[in-house]
Amino acid sequence: VKGMGLLIGLDLGITSKKFNEKAFANKLLLIPAGENVIRVLPPLNVSDEEIDLLIEKLTSILTALKEEKEEV
Repeated sequence: VKGMGLLIGLDLGITSKKFNEKAFANKLLLIPAGENVIRVLPPLNVSDEEIDLLIEKLTSILTALKEEKEEV
C-alpha cells in the first residue's frame, strides 16, 4: 500500500484487471495504475460511512479472490 491521505495505490500481487472485474461487480469503480496496482481516489467530500463501505467491499473482494486461489 502506497499513498497519502485517501489517495492510495494497492499493489495486489494479481492482475488489476481481475480485481477490477470483481470490484465493478460490487459497484465499486477503481482505477488501474499498472498491471498489479489499483488506485483508490475518493472525492474530498467522502463520508466516514462511505469509507467504511469501501473497506468492506475491498475486504470482500480480496477474500473472494483468496478463496478462488486456494481452490485451484
